[in-house]
Amino acid sequence: MKILALPYGNSVAHVSRLLEIAKVLRARGHEIIFAGEGKCLDIVGHESFTVLELLDVPFEQIINAFRTTNFSLLYGNASEMEAYVQAELTLYQQIKPDLVLTDDRRTASISTAIANLPHIAVVNAHVTNYSQFPLLLPLLGSSVGYPLPAPLNTLLYQTQVKIERQVYNTALKGIQTVQRNYGLEPAFAYQVAQGKDLTLIADIPEFTPLHNPPQTFHYVGPITWQSSLPAPQFLEQFKSYPKRAYLVLGSGGFKEFFKYLSVFERSDFAIAIAAGELVHEAPAHLPKNVFVERYINADLLLPHCDAIVCHGGNGTVYQALRHGVPVIAIPFHNEQDYNARRVQQLGLGKRLSHKRIWKDFSQVIATLEEVVNQSSYRQAAQAFQQQLNQWNGPVRAADFIEAHFRECLRNPAMASRSFKSP
Repeated sequence: MKILALPYGNSVAHVSRLLEIAKVLRARGHEIIFAGEGKCLDIVGHESFTVLELLDVPFEQIINAFRTTNFSLLYGNASEMEAYVQAELTLYQQIKPDLVLTDDRRTASISTAIANLPHIAVVNAHVTNYSQFPLLLPLLGSSVGYPLPAPLNTLLYQTQVKIERQVYNTALKGIQTVQRNYGLEPAFAYQVAQGKDLTLIADIPEFTPLHNPPQTFHYVGPITWQSSLPAPQFLEQFKSYPKRAYLVLGSGGFKEFFKYLSVFERSDFAIAIAAGELVHEAPAHLPKNVFVERYINADLLLPHCDAIVCHGGNGTVYQALRHGVPVIAIPFHNEQDYNARRVQQLGLGKRLSHKRIWKDFSQVIATLEEVVNQSSYRQAAQAFQQQLNQWNGPVRAADFIEAHFRECLRNPAMASRSFKSP
């Protein structure tokens, strides 16, 4: 089977999920070709996969849309959507794939319907029309963990998600116009993110439960980057400190943190920082207890950490919890804020406001002390770790992909279907 993998190339999470699935499929004898554009696709090339150029949404446009909650910036322009569809169709003609696998490639459901190709998407549960919790409209206190009576809490969430999906749907006029132009039924709200034929949920239901999803939806579990990097050179020195934390800057950047590194110097924490593309922004002279690298093999570092400080990205949160490490999330946009809220609701860590910490960065140190010193956070994270250990996301995803392709071979008409009504 020849698979064309189309991740959003400026996000480590979206790229690495398809990369980990691709590793499993390649080991089973399948050919996987990646395409896209973005700074994070270099990790794919390092694993000896072919990476082709494919027009995609500019990174600044994505960040602006999420930070302003104006998603018409992403999907409101029909000409842009058509350009992405045409780029995909041209690539299909060139590659002639048997199946298209995507992660945050919203126009692929259109192009694969036109080309009669099977399409499978990897998504998070909260970016579907079936999530039980709101993503964009966290009203009142319940969304950040304050207790409310269960019936009121349920009613509040149900009301929020209905409003949210209607609001989100208004931003899709451009992509819906293109769908109509090709005789396809327009997607409603988060349906735009799902696969035309199959949708693989890179979550577990304990973190984001779904309500009555279609039979084409399948939980596969978290899929996080399994780096081939060696252990960081500073690991032994890092381990010598009484308290240790991992700070991840993420794809979206956290360079503001570099202004406050001197605060950590006055603490008894060792801080390991994965700076990504911002590594060159790091100060020339670092506190002796602060260690900065571009990328860090988190699976070799996290067993020695007492907490992680991050933006709340899905992959980073799950990777920390796989090691039973509590999370301090400082979200910068809505999806990160969703994960941060769930972390706090489940007692797995704390959520901080980035606007507040820039005014008083000592909150970060105080929160680190709280999370490390209160055993309940570590206990909750370790209990959640046991739940995560029951899932093998890349293998389950590969199993579903192979099974679906076999079904398509038996019934070729399956690949030509488009979305049904929500």
